[in-house]
Amino acid sequence: MPAKSLHSESELKVRVPYHPAG
Repeated sequence: MPAKSLHSESELKVRVPYHPAG
């Protein structure tokens, strides 16, 4: 299910400090 994958990624980003590669 793509929806679950997206949700999982979103939660991960919120859990771990996401840093944009720039």
